[in-house]
Amino acid sequence: MTDDEAFARAVVDRPGDDTPRLVYADWLDDHDQPARAAYLRAEREAVRTGDAAGLRDLAAGLDAVWVARVSRPPVGVCCPRLAGARAEQLVTPDEIDEAGTRLGVEVPDELRGLLLNYNLGSLWAEPLVFPGVRGCEPILVSGFVSLNLPILDEGRIDEDLTDRTWCVREHGAAFNELLFLAGGAQFQHFLVSAREADRGAVFLVEDLDEVPGDDGETDDPAAGAVVRVADSVAAFLGLLEPYTRSSDPPPSDVNV
Repeated sequence: MTDDEAFARAVVDRPGDDTPRLVYADWLDDHDQPARAAYLRAEREAVRTGDAAGLRDLAAGLDAVWVARVSRPPVGVCCPRLAGARAEQLVTPDEIDEAGTRLGVEVPDELRGLLLNYNLGSLWAEPLVFPGVRGCEPILVSGFVSLNLPILDEGRIDEDLTDRTWCVREHGAAFNELLFLAGGAQFQHFLVSAREADRGAVFLVEDLDEVPGDDGETDDPAAGAVVRVADSVAAFLGLLEPYTRSSDPPPSDVNV
């Protein structure tokens, strides 16, 4: 691991702590990278004030994956609610590139950042709730995208990017440029677009079995509707809420 990656990892592992962020910014200044240092300090101030309007200008010219990794939602994917759930086995940029090649797409920047930061898999220990937006009911999010994780036990949910994306694609050509992002406890699928027109946007499919196939036939077109629920992975993460047993309405009928 390079020094730069070690500093970035410290920020990711302690997203609510300003110290790693400021130490990283000082290190960047010392290594002739003032633009990235300025962005880190501005991101900290944006979170404090709730005003992220100026971050876009500061991010111009910086690596988009790096920006996503160190920025908190809804700007980036450095998400406090995911920090405690990451896998011990980290994923590498080369592994993400290989997965994209197998899937025939370029993995969107924020999805790359999410994999590099967390490589999550199952969230059964600390599930999250996607609230009811754009006509959708609340959904218990039970797992996030991962890559090349070993199967540790029979209870582990496989949320592998390539495996789950191929499973989704079996339901028709409409899914050919959508990538798996997260799964709901009732088999809902959150998908990220790799299409040029809406790249990075997040879509929800409540029931893949009801999606119209290439022949256009389905028992219930409404049940299989593909609904855009967020304009980016970062915005999607910003909507997530912690699950409590008192959630009303309950996001699912599963026991956690």
